[in-house]
Formats: sequence, structure tokens, C-alpha cells
Amino acid sequence: EQDCILKTHLVTEDSKWGVNPVNDTDDNIFVLSIQEVTTYFELDAYTEEGMYLEDPSRITQPTAYAEANGADAYRRQKESEYYGNGRWWLRTPGFSDDTTAYIDFAGGFDGNGLPVNVGNMLSVRPAFWVSVK
Repeated sequence: EQDCILKTHLVTEDSKWGVNPVNDTDDNIFVLSIQEVTTYFELDAYTEEGMYLEDPSRITQPTAYAEANGADAYRRQKESEYYGNGRWWLRTPGFSDDTTAYIDFAGGFDGNGLPVNVGNMLSVRPAFWVSVK
């Protein structure tokens, strides 16, 4: 099965502020960029506040194992429609070279990003291409 996973040349677009501390890479497993998410999920539009609209197809919930190891899950209001949902990293840079864009609890984008540090334990949703031959 591992032989079916294809090596992919990854080019990461600049953030909307022109930030891009990321080099092109060739990887078998990778994290999606904003451009890839808008290609493979539904198309998006900006709200008046500059945030992307929510998309239920991008909503995810971290596994119990991931949450036990620090993955972020929405636990503020048990009655909330977002309860249990996680946020996940994208590889597109945010507003500075130490921030990264992500998908929020509702499936919307935050292109401003969050600092990539221990305090922000967002989930990782790995992506890869496979050969069916």
C-alpha cells in the first residue's frame, strides 16, 4: 500500500500579506494549503469581516487519542453545534512568518493564522495522492 502513495511537488502560495517562509518540497504526505482546500472542497467567499464562510465539509473532530495528547476541540458549550469540533492547520503562512492559516471549528478559514507554537495544539489532517494502478 505504501508503494501506491505518490511523491508530490508542493508549492505554497504566499499569504495575503506576501509572507512565505516555506520552501517548495517533494513529499509523500503533506498538509493542504488554502489554495488546495478551495480546490478540493467547496468554493468559498469572504464575509464582510474578511473571513471565509463556513463549510460543513471541512469540519472535523479530533480522535480521543489526539485530544488526549493536546489536540484542540471545542468544549465551551455542550449545546453548541460546534461541540467536539477541532481546528486544523494549513501550510499557507498567516500574517507573519511564525503564523499559519487554519480551518476553524465551523469549517471556515482564518487566513490571518495563529502562531505555530506549543500553545496552539490544532490538529493535523494529512493529505496524500495515491496511484490506483
